[in-house]
Amino acid sequence: MKDKTFVHFRSHLSYIRKHHSSAPAALYYLVMVGRLTMSTLWQTLRWLGGAASLADVRERSNRQMQFALLRPGRTGG
Repeated sequence: MKDKTFVHFRSHLSYIRKHHSSAPAALYYLVMVGRLTMSTLWQTLRWLGGAASLADVRERSNRQMQFALLRPGRTGG
């Protein structure tokens, strides 16, 4: 399993979708995409300031894209 955080986010989304309506699941999805986007932007700013490596920026970006683009019914990791 490559990214336990990613798997946790997706499993929590699946739980919300299963036990609540689709509106809370959609809200959770949007909040998490927003949070991951802000993390990517922050890491990019750190890279531009010399406080982070390009590999760190790529890792954040890949994590964000994995979460945002994974189809329902598939698991990530």
